Amino acid sequence: MKAREMAERAGLKPRLMYTIAETAQYTGINYHILLDEAGAGRLRCCLPVGKKRGRYVSPEDVDAWIAANTK
Repeated sequence: MKAREMAERAGLKPRLMYTIAETAQYTGINYHILLDEAGAGRLRCCLPVGKKRGRYVSPEDVDAWIAANTK
């Protein structure tokens, strides 16, 4: 199942990107693991300009990260 479908099944509205917390919610992966992976550059994310917190991840990047870590 793709990340976008998981997000919709979890009751999240369709969007281009979700917060790390929302990503943890719809994938069932621990928030701190996702945050560590994003901080290490293994999970692609973006931080809005002028912010120090609140990273966003696209479902496609979640799919790529899962595929890279399940081989």
